[in-house]
Amino acid sequence: MSFYPGDGVCPTLQQFEDVSTSSYQSWMISASSARRNPTIPSIIGSLLELLKRIPAAHTQRSRSFVFHDGPLPQNKIALEWVTTTNPDCTQPVKRTYDYQKLARQQPVQYRLVQSCWPGIRTDENGYIPYLVLGWAYILSARWVELLGDSGEVAYMRQSAALDEKNFWDVVARRPWQAEIVRAGNVFNAPWSMRLEGSNLPVELHRIPPDSLSAFGYLTKACRSENLEEECFASLATVLLVPDHTVIELPNFGTPLALALTTDVPDDCYTALLDCLDSCITLSCSVGGIESLLCSSFFDASVPCNLVGAHLLGVSRALDSLQDNQHLFTVLVAQQNPMLSAVWQAAISSGLSSRILESSLSGLPSINLAVASWTDTIQSFLQVNYETDTDMADYLPRAYEFSCAYMVDPCITKPFTPSPPFGENAVSNTSLTVRAHLAHGHRPVSHRTYWLLADGGHILAQPCTSFAPRPKIRLLHADQPTIADGAFSK
Repeated sequence: MSFYPGDGVCPTLQQFEDVSTSSYQSWMISASSARRNPTIPSIIGSLLELLKRIPAAHTQRSRSFVFHDGPLPQNKIALEWVTTTNPDCTQPVKRTYDYQKLARQQPVQYRLVQSCWPGIRTDENGYIPYLVLGWAYILSARWVELLGDSGEVAYMRQSAALDEKNFWDVVARRPWQAEIVRAGNVFNAPWSMRLEGSNLPVELHRIPPDSLSAFGYLTKACRSENLEEECFASLATVLLVPDHTVIELPNFGTPLALALTTDVPDDCYTALLDCLDSCITLSCSVGGIESLLCSSFFDASVPCNLVGAHLLGVSRALDSLQDNQHLFTVLVAQQNPMLSAVWQAAISSGLSSRILESSLSGLPSINLAVASWTDTIQSFLQVNYETDTDMADYLPRAYEFSCAYMVDPCITKPFTPSPPFGENAVSNTSLTVRAHLAHGHRPVSHRTYWLLADGGHILAQPCTSFAPRPKIRLLHADQPTIADGAFSK
């Protein structure tokens, strides 16, 4: 089957260029705004705002949440969307399943480079790599504690027991391992890191994990040196580690002093400690953070036959920044300030090119669980579209596909986030869709369950309503300009 410009499926060349130009102009307006106000939203505030929306990792003792359905140990979750409050509907809930990657085969390799981290002052003292490795150790220790509580064989191996005097030496200058044993195989914690080209010595000792003490040592050092932003930026970087194999860090400098302080407010650290288990949930969600970052470039008003033109315009606008990392950070943070910290981490650690490649391909990562927790639009399935018809005879295909997804348990999420274009006669839709047209299916609220290996489940997040949003009008090829109100940033 062949398609040609203007055949009703493909837009004409002029329509393609109009949409591309409109998208380019829209992003250039945002870039001009970023130049006028080049302030990056607070790393601390944005990361805490993100984490407080994420359910905490499973902590019920003696009930395993580990599955081994694939090559790596995984955690299985159930996401439920309530999609209608109509009492006549027999299918008001859509349940889907997702996995969290709880381990990796080999540690992430980190390489040391000369780099500047946007949004924080220059790391002249070389503190950043210590903080990154410190956070990797803290999350790994907490991971061992959670797995051990649930009955799994998990442990820390390191050069010495941890104390205030040797903290930086043990976690940053010497190797350590956090491991789980499943079916006779040994796996590493998702945040295990090793210097590129280095080897692991044999003489490491099993040490009981103590994430709380490690958290205290790291945050005391940051308080004494006024390194709150660096501390949060380093944690954001570690949250990205599970989905990658190589990461870039600035060169080492002098280790931070570990001083006890009582006169510096620590409200942000108290809030961060409360979110530590949420860090594990978010970081282990497969493609979770990547899906959030990709959402910065998603426009739900652009149908799938025009998304190439739209993304071409976005790409041209980003090219005009000429590798200005700070301006790019401000620009993408404007799209959703809550993602400022993780965007800065992706840019600083050399991972942003992968995010851009995925986003501009038109097939970005989609994680509906993370999208629901953070109320971030990643797919047309989450959107309520305007229509010029009463849907008695014709209905938008975007609604047809959404309705089918929500009422048919056999239908999985589409690979593409962009909505289908055009309309379909109601008489041509499936019997299932026709039976539910009067019920007004759309995402209303969501809840999440941890599924346990014994067949049980635990409520991870209670029923939470989605934030109300105005309906979005789908862009048509013959109305591609900003003046028409087609694009919604």
